Amino acid sequence: MNKHFERQIIAWGDESIRISAPVPTYLMAATILPNDCDLAHLASLKPKGTIKLHWRELTDKVRLEAITEIAKIGGQTTIVAAAPLPKKKQERGRRKCLELLLPELERLNVSTLVLESRMLKLNEKDIEMLHALRVQNIVSNIRIEHAHASEQEQLLVPDQILGAYGDYLNSNDESARWGQSWETVLSKLTIMETEI
Repeated sequence: MNKHFERQIIAWGDESIRISAPVPTYLMAATILPNDCDLAHLASLKPKGTIKLHWRELTDKVRLEAITEIAKIGGQTTIVAAAPLPKKKQERGRRKCLELLLPELERLNVSTLVLESRMLKLNEKDIEMLHALRVQNIVSNIRIEHAHASEQEQLLVPDQILGAYGDYLNSNDESARWGQSWETVLSKLTIMETEI
């Protein structure tokens, strides 16, 4: 683990946009991992030639293995679902998710939310949103930082959880393939919903 992120309560975050879902939705997840968790096996599932482990690029067999591993790892995950999401309002969906997620994480004593990095201008929009919430006294101490999943394997966990959850929203038949492991992961999720 990067020393920069040691000795604080960190939530690791990612997003998933589901335009083709029955109700188009912007999803954002933040996971607080156990201090002693070992992510080596999960990271090893990355297909050859890819930068990171990404749900959409995995076969059904590897998805099952990833969900099984996440069920073993444990942790605490909060998902915010913002809907209905207009095709050209994705950043609004992200802001609505952060508006709910950041105060919830602060309530859980999280000091930093590490989000998967996007383009610099988009990362700056996340920081601007945080400052706006501070001005409104919605949050006070929590920070946002950005990192690449290829460098911070902790970001693989919310990616996989969101990928599975998005598929679950689209079709319960899809998630039935993941068996008891998915039921274990699903039972530990906190789901928050907001309108766009």
